[in-house]
Amino acid sequence: MGNSGGSTVWAGAFDATVSERAKKNIKSRRQRVIKRDESTCQICFKKLSPREITMDHKIPKSRGGANTYENLRVACSPCNNLRGNDDPDWMHGLHSRRRGKSMSKK
Repeated sequence: MGNSGGSTVWAGAFDATVSERAKKNIKSRRQRVIKRDESTCQICFKKLSPREITMDHKIPKSRGGANTYENLRVACSPCNNLRGNDDPDWMHGLHSRRRGKSMSKK
């Protein structure tokens, strides 16, 4: 009886530690992606403030994409919402705002 109570306490403490470690890894990955992309939306190329930054999955999570450094990129909220859950191939048809073209699905 004493062992089962002890292992429950230990398991809870271990879960909390793993949770904190996971949070630090997510924060660290996010910071590395922001640094790599220079706080710039990778779709419209707008320079973003820290409050404007969202993380876009190149391959959406719903289509099997992972939360990896290679699959994440910086995006502004309007671009991230426009893209939504779509196939990444439609992105090749977008014209960047940098070139003065509109950004819409075809």
